[in-house]
Amino acid sequence: MTSIQIPSSLDEIDAAFIGGLLRQVHPDAELTDIAIEGEIHGTATKARLVLTYKQAGGAPPVVWMKAGYEPHSSMLASDGIYALEPRVYQELLPILPVTAPRYHGAIFDERAGSGVVLIEDLGPTATLNTPRSDVSVDEVSAMLSMLAKTHAATAAPGWLEARPWIQPNFADFGEPDSYLTYMAAPATLEQYLALPRAKEYPPEMFNPSALHAAIQKVSDWARKPRQLCMIHGDAHVGNSYVTAGGQPGLLDWQCVRRSGWAYDVTYYMVSALSTETRRNSERDLLRGYLDELAKAGGPAPSWDEAWEDYLICLAYGFVAWLTNSTTFQPEDFNGIISTRFAWAMVDHGTMGKL
Repeated sequence: MTSIQIPSSLDEIDAAFIGGLLRQVHPDAELTDIAIEGEIHGTATKARLVLTYKQAGGAPPVVWMKAGYEPHSSMLASDGIYALEPRVYQELLPILPVTAPRYHGAIFDERAGSGVVLIEDLGPTATLNTPRSDVSVDEVSAMLSMLAKTHAATAAPGWLEARPWIQPNFADFGEPDSYLTYMAAPATLEQYLALPRAKEYPPEMFNPSALHAAIQKVSDWARKPRQLCMIHGDAHVGNSYVTAGGQPGLLDWQCVRRSGWAYDVTYYMVSALSTETRRNSERDLLRGYLDELAKAGGPAPSWDEAWEDYLICLAYGFVAWLTNSTTFQPEDFNGIISTRFAWAMVDHGTMGKL
């Protein structure tokens, strides 16, 4: 936290504010002007800033600014995501074994649920994934290795206890104003099952009551998993990228929570792979993750425990993308990923077990 005032809209962003953030990381930077040359609107607001300096002091010529300046931001601010991500960039990512964009300044106000973070422009140096990307099994394996190291590090005794501000996953499920409660409601599920995104779902998925029960099961598990660690919380393929050196990385650290490792592993693996590739590779990939987790000193669940946790978490991926608004992701992206999760649930009979 600093004494800098957080602007309330994108129009209020100016050189004085951005310069103050930059000096947290680049104390010799003297910024004279900024130009917004690109915007992305979704869960959060992202603006590409071209920077002009009197003296750069090692600061970059371009950064991406991320904040909550969307029409729906007041609703999501209550979940703390806009204040959380700047804090994660400041305090956690520099000490964790992750590949993520470098940050160049941040500010947050937890009481107001607001925050701003400046991150590097990955455009020239990385390939950003989308649900349409042809992600290889090797890339998924490398990402799972990174996640295993992170989960192991944050499962260490005392690590989470020293950071009580990392909230439990699904903590607000069941609360009337919670987004999780909204998306899991049978009426919401029925509404979204009528959209074009559902055209390739297997028939077993058109059961709002069963889907609600499946999310309740995820909630029960997520709040009291077998092993507790820090999770990314939103590790789907659209938040992944690959560096020029071939290392996979993760964007959008605004949903960090304390929960079980399977939440990240399931969400990433199933969203990243085609249904056919997932069917052929998921067991080997999960075994590889567990091997990496053990090598890194993390908790060592049995195979049966790990597989059960993986299957429980499938329902969250399906419902999250079934009920995802087109203000967050395009309709075809929602359809691609929710369909992958739908077939995974049917392949493993999880709908029949509810």
